[in-house]
Amino acid sequence: MIRPEEIRPIRDQVLLRMHPGDEATGGGIIIPAIVDQDKKEKRAVVIAVGPGEHNKRGIRLEPTVKVGDDVIVQEWGGTDLNTVDIDSDGDVHHRMIRERDIQCIIEEDEDDNGPTGQTEESPG
Repeated sequence: MIRPEEIRPIRDQVLLRMHPGDEATGGGIIIPAIVDQDKKEKRAVVIAVGPGEHNKRGIRLEPTVKVGDDVIVQEWGGTDLNTVDIDSDGDVHHRMIRERDIQCIIEEDEDDNGPTGQTEESPG
């Protein structure tokens, strides 16, 4: 098996460490992944990022994501990797995915760990 730190993505490939399937609600209630089988997106952390793809003019397009970003990806996207993570206490799942298959970056406010972006304008 390969260790994640031995993997160096090329072009627009991104190495992700997938979050475990169980999730907690705001009140701390754990929802097992088996209950939410219709969910088609998964949360992950970016472990490594390729240098970026070239456009038709040969200009390198810089990746949007960076190491450490918390992201949402489609469940079906990418390639699952058979890796071993010696620093982990439990089961760790890694996936190689193209950057374009990452749906969004999750930005959390440092004060309350909630989202920083607003979807509606504040009255003002």
